[in-house]
Amino acid sequence: MAITQPAPRFRPARAGGGWGVRAAALTYLTLLLILPLAIIFQEGLRGGLGSIARVFTQPVAWRALTLSLWTAAAMAVINAVMGTLTAYVLVRFSFPGKSLLNAIVDLPFAIPTLVTGVMLVVLYGPQRALGAWLDQNLGLKIIFAPPGIILALLFITFPFVVRTVQPVLQAL
Repeated sequence: MAITQPAPRFRPARAGGGWGVRAAALTYLTLLLILPLAIIFQEGLRGGLGSIARVFTQPVAWRALTLSLWTAAAMAVINAVMGTLTAYVLVRFSFPGKSLLNAIVDLPFAIPTLVTGVMLVVLYGPQRALGAWLDQNLGLKIIFAPPGIILALLFITFPFVVRTVQPVLQAL
């Protein structure tokens, strides 16, 4: 009785052992991530650790930090509620306009961030019709104020929340 063995798996030889691709990836990573971070770190420490401590004792630094943390917390809550509800509606219900809603959710993926910023300034700027109307009638400043920051963050991050929650809801 003959014993048969599986045929050996064929592995094509890599040209150059893959070192060219690795070198290109490492060069890319170094030039676009590591080198800029190293320069920022070096410039930040130029005056010593005392200069960093002085920055954090200035009121403007604390206001900026507070604004950043406050808007991030607000966005986390808004995104959690609105993103989950939108994902739930898209997963559980079939309705006219569902494909349009899907396209609107994906729209920020297709628009560059710079274009988004310009769009918000054009729509809600103090010299524009909508921005001036909101300021005069409701006393609401959008651009260059926390509501504008929240609106910009919502526009950019909302699709990530919806598209992350959707598969989880589909699996339930």
